[in-house]
Amino acid sequence: MRKAAVILIILLLTGFVYGNAQKWDIAQVKRIAAENNLRINSAQQKYSAAKWGVMSAISGFLPHLDFKTNITRLDPYTLDQINYPIRFFPDYITTPKNAFESSLSLKIPIFNGGLIYSNVKTAAAQKKMEESNYKKEKLDIEYAAVKGYLNCLRAEEYLQVQKQAHLSSQKDLDRAKSQYDLGQRSKADLLRWEVDLAEKEQQLVDAENNLRLARLELADILDIDTNELPALKKVSDDKFRMDYALFGKEDDTLFNSRINLWFDIACQNQPNFKMLEARQQIASAGVWRARSQILPKVNFGYNYSWQKDNDIYLDERTFWSAAISIDIPLFTGLGNYSELKKARALERAEKYLINDDKKALRLQITSTALTMKAALLKVVSVERAKQQAEANLKLIKQRYNLGMLSTVDMLDAESAYIRSRGGFIDALYNYYILTAQLESLIGQRGLTAEFTYDEK
Repeated sequence: MRKAAVILIILLLTGFVYGNAQKWDIAQVKRIAAENNLRINSAQQKYSAAKWGVMSAISGFLPHLDFKTNITRLDPYTLDQINYPIRFFPDYITTPKNAFESSLSLKIPIFNGGLIYSNVKTAAAQKKMEESNYKKEKLDIEYAAVKGYLNCLRAEEYLQVQKQAHLSSQKDLDRAKSQYDLGQRSKADLLRWEVDLAEKEQQLVDAENNLRLARLELADILDIDTNELPALKKVSDDKFRMDYALFGKEDDTLFNSRINLWFDIACQNQPNFKMLEARQQIASAGVWRARSQILPKVNFGYNYSWQKDNDIYLDERTFWSAAISIDIPLFTGLGNYSELKKARALERAEKYLINDDKKALRLQITSTALTMKAALLKVVSVERAKQQAEANLKLIKQRYNLGMLSTVDMLDAESAYIRSRGGFIDALYNYYILTAQLESLIGQRGLTAEFTYDEK
């Protein structure tokens, strides 16, 4: 007997652990969404390309060393004409029929008026832009995954409420039938319960369909088949209680200070804002590039070559030359000056856009934060209303069973209780989605309490 009990406990524990292992949590859903999303993969590759672009731009500061070999075959007439002087000058170096000519050239940029520097600035800004775009795509898909996850849990809880309401209505109808057969209930009371059950069946069908649609949407976000989507871990109520203790009771002054802090964090992390900064840096690099066109350019060149011969080996007479080239643009028809003025105007335009985006970002963060706090207070209020509706239902049910209240009173109490449960579910998950939206908007996690899960 004891052995059988131990085996049963082991089987139950194994089933419990296995069942929980098959359930996905929010972190897993976000990871799968990021791995499967094609836009994120594309943005990641563009970011990688931009990093190599920076290396390519930096290479402009470095010397360029090239080795070149030419192989030339001449027709007899041309060869005879080239070598004609040998008839008069015995020391003349002749050109062979198959001529091999090799050279080594070195070029060192000394001063290019900031052109290379502007290329590096542009490449660095492009890298920053692609990095920010990658983070933006990742934040967007992670927020969509969290929202889809929470909507699935919302639909599941709605379904449980409707199942319980349908079961309770069925029991009430069976009891009413028994009482009707005994003459304790009227035909009108029986019909009211039958109508109530029919309404509960319709609501149950809607709840089942809403859950299927929510899972379909989440599977689409994760880019998997709906049949591959397992059960999801249910989040607990702890998060909203911790958030309420953290900032739910703060007055407007304290909460506005918190919003200002979130705005400062967003200015450091928000990808859209970082992309605007990168655009301004590209415009600033454009000023450097335009200025470089009116400045002198100085380069050093060195060439080391081997005399033409009839084989590829570098064993002939050698020659070398060195030169410093200076290029000074004297007059370009005011084109370079116009380009400089144009680049400066574009730089100022980007600065105005950044300031405007800051205002829009502050407004968006403030609006989302205030809506989130209002949703949090609504959860607290709706939870209290749910508790009151549950207590009222118990009282009404006792009095109804004693024949002190009518069927209408009982139905009203049950409807109020079901509405309060649905209202609590709706308010709770609306708040959770708003917290995810705020963290995605600011670009940083941990601004509110982390999600915890029921172990049931």
